[in-house]
Amino acid sequence: MKRLPSQSKALHVDNKRGTLSLLPKTYCSIAEWMRGIMQNESKMEAKRKAGALVKTWWHIWLQRNAKIFRGEEPDARRTSHQII
Repeated sequence: MKRLPSQSKALHVDNKRGTLSLLPKTYCSIAEWMRGIMQNESKMEAKRKAGALVKTWWHIWLQRNAKIFRGEEPDARRTSHQII
């Protein structure tokens, strides 16, 4: 775990409880986070989860580019269907 700079604040949204709170001033890299999630998974399941995560990021990136470069409004429903 790494420490956040002293002026940084990390927020956490809990949708089930409807709360917003500050997280401890530590964080981990995406690689460390993924290792933690997949450490008890089979190799096949870990690859499936990693693929789903990358596919999600990719479609969000495409939506971002459509907004910035073509002025299109983001469509969350279409993006979610593309991911699924």
